[in-house]
Amino acid sequence: MPKRVDLSLTIELPENHGAERLTVQPDGRVRIVDKSGKELTPTCVERATHYERAKGRKYQARVTVDQGYATVGGLDELARLDHFIVIDTNTIEIDGTTVSVAFFRAPLITAF
Repeated sequence: MPKRVDLSLTIELPENHGAERLTVQPDGRVRIVDKSGKELTPTCVERATHYERAKGRKYQARVTVDQGYATVGGLDELARLDHFIVIDTNTIEIDGTTVSVAFFRAPLITAF
């Protein structure tokens, strides 16, 4: 059975923001508006996917964006990165050989 994976968005707003409402748009973008109907830009957004386990929370992905918007899908946040790092210590057997991938770093490649 697959593990339950939770999504959390931590959104920091500017001082005296007057936020009144939060909505999720059809494209997954989180929109926050103040009492006058003006859209607010968060000062910081953290998007994380994680699950609970006996020894504590396990993060699968975590990204922080300054002065930007949050999305449910995370593609916009990923597209803003210059590079990303993946760490996975799971061990599997491939054609009789035990393989453990411990670290992978890749630049984000942009197609023109």
